Amino acid sequence: MSRVVSIVLLGVEQSGKTTFTMTAGQYAKGGTGKSPIGDDTGDGAPPTKEIRVEPFHTNLPKCRIAGKAADAGPIHPRELIYKFNDVGDYRDSINNRRDHELHWIEHESGTISFTFFDTPGVSALPESEVLEPNLGRVISIFKAVAPINSISLVLITIPKRTFTPDIQQAIQCCTDMFSELNTVIAFLHTEIDYERLHPSCPERFSQFRMDRRAELKKIINRSTFLEFYIDCDFSHSNKPIRTCITYNIIEKILQVANFNRPVSAKSIVVNKTPRMKLIDSLFINTYSDVLKEKHQTVLDMNDGIKVKLSELLHIQSSVVKTELEIQTQMLKLQRYQSDDLELLHEMRYDEDQDPNEGDLIAREFPTQEHVIEQVDIYKSEFNIEFQAGGKDCREWKARFRAMSTKPGIFHIRIYSKKSTIYRGEIEEAKKEIQRLQNCNEGLRKRMKRGQDTLASSWEKMQEELEWLSMRLRLIEWLRKDSIPIEIFQTLADSNAYTHGRYSSKREAVERVYFEKFNRDEAV
Repeated sequence: MSRVVSIVLLGVEQSGKTTFTMTAGQYAKGGTGKSPIGDDTGDGAPPTKEIRVEPFHTNLPKCRIAGKAADAGPIHPRELIYKFNDVGDYRDSINNRRDHELHWIEHESGTISFTFFDTPGVSALPESEVLEPNLGRVISIFKAVAPINSISLVLITIPKRTFTPDIQQAIQCCTDMFSELNTVIAFLHTEIDYERLHPSCPERFSQFRMDRRAELKKIINRSTFLEFYIDCDFSHSNKPIRTCITYNIIEKILQVANFNRPVSAKSIVVNKTPRMKLIDSLFINTYSDVLKEKHQTVLDMNDGIKVKLSELLHIQSSVVKTELEIQTQMLKLQRYQSDDLELLHEMRYDEDQDPNEGDLIAREFPTQEHVIEQVDIYKSEFNIEFQAGGKDCREWKARFRAMSTKPGIFHIRIYSKKSTIYRGEIEEAKKEIQRLQNCNEGLRKRMKRGQDTLASSWEKMQEELEWLSMRLRLIEWLRKDSIPIEIFQTLADSNAYTHGRYSSKREAVERVYFEKFNRDEAV
């Protein structure tokens, strides 16, 4: 049985997610059938309102272009780009509907099962605005992603030629939401006119690509990420050369998804959106006021022991906070003390984008801070002539030689164990856990002495004290900037962050967290 490669598509509305998904399905079928959208108007697919799951199977065939004359083709579409010195001749060729046809070369690899998760458009979520529908879409995306065993690629679609504020904020929202998936995030620019690929085009694609990359680096504050450029305009769907270029790009994207090391969806930590933080801050204020009132009520009911009781309630609050911080540090330790692999460095060379480097290419990664555990290599039309370093070393280098004049690719990913990368954080967490446990032990001894002093009075207040303890724990959980995905799922199912009255949201939050606290105590 073939493994399933899961691809999640994110992006603003009308950025080409559905069009791309349908075109990928058409590629998987060898380009047979009508345009996936059903017409050639170029309008694309209607907006996606709910998560669409699209499975398909393919052995990643190669699409080439062939002239209808007997001696013409099949050739890679890139060869056509350099066949024409004049950009006008190239433009006429790629827009020609009659003189060329698609030619498919079956790949020798086995069949791979892909599942696309086409999601509703994500818009900006500014803290100053109440955008319930957008938050609902964010939640629906997480609910769809949560049941997936693993995710191999998160593809963020980007429309338009300029990064307008709404697109910038949406990209930032996507990368922030799925920060656990950073190593499998790639960007897909969906409105690229293939006429610009010609070297003589006044608007050089290479310059556009550099400008786009520089802008993305600023937006997501990362320097290592993959980008792909495609034309999702279906008015061109009956032009063979343009279609062939599109299918070659789709093949590359699917190859990357298959090459990536999938990330377990169950390990995802959900970073709260500004809207979620705003709602949580309202809950915190409400519960803080309720706690103060309850605290005072308990003291007033026990006027004779008010001073001692006030001290004990303060100690109880410290115990709750300390125990929750111990849990947080233990979870951190659990995540870091793992033999799972984490990406250290990545490099991809694609002759379609960098065609003039020559047939012998040397690549050397900088000396790594951590010992390398594994080097993953994907290559097409290249041989490795020399390789040094790698596992149990801090460096890696190799020389690649082109096997032919056909456009080639090689892709390198260097990994280390999490336990190696986070050795310092592991030691810090262990020390912090020990410190907190010592602190908690001291607090509990003080509390025990106080309880013994108050004796029967303390016993009578157990119900009130438990009430206070539960809400103290709730406030500390609400202060967190991120939550495990299983808690988020339950909150989402309870509509804690979407439509409804404030009192209903608060009741939902109480129910979800109190059930969690009771489960934790049962264990």
